[in-house]
Amino acid sequence: MASIPEKNRQPKTIDLFIAVFCGWMILYALSWMWHDFSRYHAATTQHLFRDVEATIAQRQMLDQMPEMGQLDNACHAIRLAKIEVSLTYGLALNRDMSILKTKFDELKTFKLDELDSVNRAKLERRLTVLEADPALRSATAQYLARRMELQVRYDRAKEAYRQSQTTLEAETKKVHVALADAAPFGRTEANAQRAAIAESRLATLKAQSVTAQETVDRVQDEKRRFDEPLAPVEKRLAEREAERNKLTEAFDRYGKVATSAADASTSQPATTAGIAKATEGQGSRYRRPLLDFFSSSTEVREIALADWTAGERASQNASRTDRCITCHQGIDRAEFERAMLGKLADTDESKRLTVKLAAARQQIDKRTASGEKLGFSPENLPGDRQGGVGLCALLLLLSVLVASVCLGMLEQSWRVGFWTLVVGLVLSTMTTAGLAYLMPRVPQVKALALSPGQITQYCVHPRLDLFVGPNSPHPMAKFGCVVCHAGQGASTEFGGAGHSPHDASQAALWLQQYGGVTSGSSDPMLAARFTEAACLKCHHQVTDLIVKGNKSEAPRLVQGYQIAQELGCFGCHDINGTKEGRHVGPDMRLEPSPALELLSVTQREKAKSYQPGSMRKVGPSLRRLAEKTSEEWTRKWVLDPRGFRDDTKMPHFYNLATNRPEALPDNQKAFPQAEIAAISHYLITESKNSLQGADFTRQMLLRGKSGLESLQARLVQDGLDQSQMQELLDLSQRMTDLALLSNPIAARLINDLADQQRQLQQRLGDIARRLADLRSRGTPEESMKATLSERAVPAAELAEVTAALVKASVPVKIGDRLIGADGRPVTLSADEKGNDVAGRLLFTEKGCLACHAHEGTTKAMKRDGKTVVYSVPSEANFGPELSRLAEKLAPSTDRTSARLWLVQWLLNPNVHSPRTRMPITSLTPQQANDIATWLLAHKSEQPWPVNDPGQPSLNNLVDLARVYLSRASGVGSKELDQYMPAGEKLVGIPPERVATMSRDADERILASDIISETAIKWYVGKKAIGKLGCYGCHDIPGFERSAPNGVALTDWGRKAPQVLPFEDGAAYVRRTYHLTPTAPRSRDEIEARYKTLLTKKERSAGDEREFLELEKMHQLFEMESRTDLDDKGQDELKKRLAQYTAEKPYEELFLQSLEQRRREGYLHLKLAEPDSFDYNRSRAWDERLRMPQFNLARTRRAKGESDAAFKARSDKEEAEAREAVMTFVLGLEGVPIP
Repeated sequence: MASIPEKNRQPKTIDLFIAVFCGWMILYALSWMWHDFSRYHAATTQHLFRDVEATIAQRQMLDQMPEMGQLDNACHAIRLAKIEVSLTYGLALNRDMSILKTKFDELKTFKLDELDSVNRAKLERRLTVLEADPALRSATAQYLARRMELQVRYDRAKEAYRQSQTTLEAETKKVHVALADAAPFGRTEANAQRAAIAESRLATLKAQSVTAQETVDRVQDEKRRFDEPLAPVEKRLAEREAERNKLTEAFDRYGKVATSAADASTSQPATTAGIAKATEGQGSRYRRPLLDFFSSSTEVREIALADWTAGERASQNASRTDRCITCHQGIDRAEFERAMLGKLADTDESKRLTVKLAAARQQIDKRTASGEKLGFSPENLPGDRQGGVGLCALLLLLSVLVASVCLGMLEQSWRVGFWTLVVGLVLSTMTTAGLAYLMPRVPQVKALALSPGQITQYCVHPRLDLFVGPNSPHPMAKFGCVVCHAGQGASTEFGGAGHSPHDASQAALWLQQYGGVTSGSSDPMLAARFTEAACLKCHHQVTDLIVKGNKSEAPRLVQGYQIAQELGCFGCHDINGTKEGRHVGPDMRLEPSPALELLSVTQREKAKSYQPGSMRKVGPSLRRLAEKTSEEWTRKWVLDPRGFRDDTKMPHFYNLATNRPEALPDNQKAFPQAEIAAISHYLITESKNSLQGADFTRQMLLRGKSGLESLQARLVQDGLDQSQMQELLDLSQRMTDLALLSNPIAARLINDLADQQRQLQQRLGDIARRLADLRSRGTPEESMKATLSERAVPAAELAEVTAALVKASVPVKIGDRLIGADGRPVTLSADEKGNDVAGRLLFTEKGCLACHAHEGTTKAMKRDGKTVVYSVPSEANFGPELSRLAEKLAPSTDRTSARLWLVQWLLNPNVHSPRTRMPITSLTPQQANDIATWLLAHKSEQPWPVNDPGQPSLNNLVDLARVYLSRASGVGSKELDQYMPAGEKLVGIPPERVATMSRDADERILASDIISETAIKWYVGKKAIGKLGCYGCHDIPGFERSAPNGVALTDWGRKAPQVLPFEDGAAYVRRTYHLTPTAPRSRDEIEARYKTLLTKKERSAGDEREFLELEKMHQLFEMESRTDLDDKGQDELKKRLAQYTAEKPYEELFLQSLEQRRREGYLHLKLAEPDSFDYNRSRAWDERLRMPQFNLARTRRAKGESDAAFKARSDKEEAEAREAVMTFVLGLEGVPIP
């Protein structure tokens, strides 16, 4: 049934609406496609790079063009040389050339450089007339014809002689063969006739050859006599042409390459000039949507790194794909230097080169007109098509519109107007295209302005000799980019590649241009300042990066490695260089304790089989601390080590931002004082006990039911089972190790006694096993008497050897005996006074200043107004600074003990610390006494700005002891209140509970029968030392077998940020620090940057903020340098100095990294203030972060340096040292190289 139209329905209107709507949608889709294509990063980057290539090619070619004056002089000299050759031709033909010769001699006298343009043009015309003279041309033509004739005759004679020689050689061979064949048949008449004929033939041929040779010689002589007059002038002509070719060689090479590239019509020529030509000719034609589909001028370039996998979590067969060169296309091309790219925007340089381009076209025209074959034409020179094509196109379009409207109105037909418009648009498009291609090329060199980011993107690698280059140690085909820079090499988008900004200003710029840098991967690129970290993947020794002298290929990485070595990071953090038998990084593990050098040969080889570490502890041994200083000084030192020596390696554990009393909760405010006192008490007490042979470890090893003495007694009496025997051997080894650490001077004796002890123990063990075997077989006691009697002698010897070993483990007090450089005792009276003048002189002459600094050497030493020792600069920091040594060694009145201690250190430092780096100086006792006298007589001018924290109350000690005791095994809240109730009542642990504890449990000292305030202090001190990890740097009694207590750093560089405890670190930084847009600078750098920004016409927002900071610093430096300040000015200066000194600079980039949860941000704050992650966290005392705060740079104030300048320099050096350590840690990935 047919449909019935609705009343108000208008199909044509609806169809028209749908058509218009669809047309608009299609137009919108095309516009969106156009816009999306235009913002595709890789495509737009490559398009711009093609323009950069063309511009650089233009400039390179024009830079090779010789100056017009030089080329004109060379061409003028060639023209004169050619005329001289033609005159010589005429004279050789006996022509009358006198008139022409006179004219030529006259023209030779003119110098082209000395003529103005008018006279130069006249000279050119006269030369042209002379060149066109008929007589000269005729003589030249005849001479050349005669030369050609002689050359032809000579060539024919040579060919005739060659043929005669060939024929003669062939006939000679035939004759010899015939004679050889006839020889077996004897000399018959027939053979004789044939031989005669052959010899006659040979004689004829020889005569012909001689005649041909004579002909060659005659023609050659005739040719030589003909050419002889022209040899000098032709030589001069050749020299002039060589000079001209030398000037134009490089320029011509570029022109020929451009011609060959244009003829080849390749889309990607291999040379720079060829790329420029192809880019101008066809590259830009296909840069638009749709057209790009037919012949794309862009492509994704990638490098497959088969040897490098994408990571341990990825498949081992999945190799890395590197597409960085899709955008960084100039990375391996030496001509794309940063300075060259920056000059592309220089309009003055463009104008200069445009003038040079016009001159180049004139040069080519002249050289072509002179008959020179160049191999290219002026059309091959770079330039832009111009001439008003756009204006012509606009006029044609307007004309078509007017014509279509007028015709449509006149004909009253929209169809006529429409088709007129269509035909007119087609014709105008064709006309415009024809004009564009037919328009002459105007010589012009364009300027191309690139942003700093684009310059970085397109420039060549700054170390092409070391990276990327095919002949470098790290070619791009093998290493690519991501191996060193990390990131997502498979991405072609800026954000997806994982770029990391270098500073806050760059981050802000990227936020504005790209909306920030987002990457879904946890492996972003390393920022430029940390790129050297990747060197650690292959260069595990680090020192192999120092190639020549002190020059380093990775100076920041080497500095970080050296700082980690100097400060002993490996004492707390395990840095293992091997994994599953393969090298994965630098091996920085602590050496075994005791060191291999102290062990016997047998034990040393046994220890080497376990591949132990080799790094010495960086701090001194504290076993003899009681002989060195007092408990009061130790408390002050633990509290504030940098207050005593500002460049010390010792870090700060206390009085930090989050553990100073005012920042702690009420129940922990007294803990720092109590812990410091407990640590000092433990160190001094155990040192005294160690010197007396009564330290806790020694007693634990020897005494008790399972001690060494008890086990040996049971071994002699009843024998031991296998586990007990192993325990005995382990205790004996620990006793030997303790003896070696306590008295290293007696290492040989100790090792001999230990070997004897081990042999006797094994002998007694064998006897015990034999007796057990006899008893198991029911042997009567009467029959075992012989075997039982065998025990008596080794048992007595074992007791004697053990006693001797224990005695040898106790060091001799320094007051009782001094050990010389050779390990033998020396004599020195305790009352004998040294000569401080001689000591000061010896301190300088013996080379002490090579490692140590002392403020006393910077001033001349005088006696009775006369200088007895002159001043010597003192700047070394390998060893500690010794200006305040007297305060450390003699804090009390016992100066004699301090002097003897120092004398012993100078004579043989191994007595104090067996693994010290201090060498044996071979001093005599008197010389050591003189140096010690001078060192102890000097008093530092700088006071120690810290007071003794004093002794804590018993309540505070008990509260802190309860914290540590609550962590003990089997101690709950009920047991804690029972054993250690709060308050001053001391209960202690019951004996039956103590009996169940392990042999070396620290809680044994809290037993109810021996508990006291001293015991609690000892317990808290040992627990605190174990928590803080002091044994990582120092050899401390009781911690001989303690393992590092820090996080392993072997693979920290690839640790996932998700597992890092960022806590409220960012909030702490914003509350505490003064944020700066750039890294700290020294005074000179601040002044230079301030002047640069001051003279800058236009400053960005970031520059303006930086300028305000620098202006404030500049004013402070100026105030410090003024000497005419009144009281008000001095007060203002002090106020500003105090404000500036209190400010702690923090670079914004690292705050952003911290907020974005990146490894770099966490590591930076961890090194700057490790305790800051306790901010806003409620934690028990023993759960607080343990890492102390280090002074990484250890900066010293220079002589005459102002407070503000020193603060600026120290901030800068500390920031640089921190970034160096970060570079080293970020490079620790723990992955073996392929």
